[in-house]
Amino acid sequence: MKDAKFYIDSFPYEIELTARVCHENARRLFESCTSEISLDEFTVLDTLIAKSGLSQADLARLILKGKAHTGRFLMALEDKGIIERHVEEREGKLIKVATVTKKGQDIYADVVAQFRPAVEKFDKVITEEDCAKIIENLRKLRSAIEEVSKIVFE
Repeated sequence: MKDAKFYIDSFPYEIELTARVCHENARRLFESCTSEISLDEFTVLDTLIAKSGLSQADLARLILKGKAHTGRFLMALEDKGIIERHVEEREGKLIKVATVTKKGQDIYADVVAQFRPAVEKFDKVITEEDCAKIIENLRKLRSAIEEVSKIVFE
């Protein structure tokens, strides 16, 4: 059995385990920063700040959630006054898009400021340059898997 390779010894397992550890770390940090919004709602807020004016479908693809889940996050953020949604015409179609309000920008800035010490601590362990290389390699890996396995998230 010396040569046997088990899933828990595999590359995909290490990636999955690392993703879970990163998510748990983010959740813990996030819960200590704010009770106004959830981590998933913050992910939506962060994405909308990075790419303003996304439709629900485009946002769902970026945050790797279904359109129904994404819709619930958007409604919650809209109810809290963190985002606004309006209709725009794109390529002859009417599309509902979301933009971040001043309140949303303030919450985002506050959470990011509170995250900063943890990020600085992490940067002492793994440099920004190393992180950039890891991200680049993960993107290559993901693209290769998607291409070979014909995986498409819609």
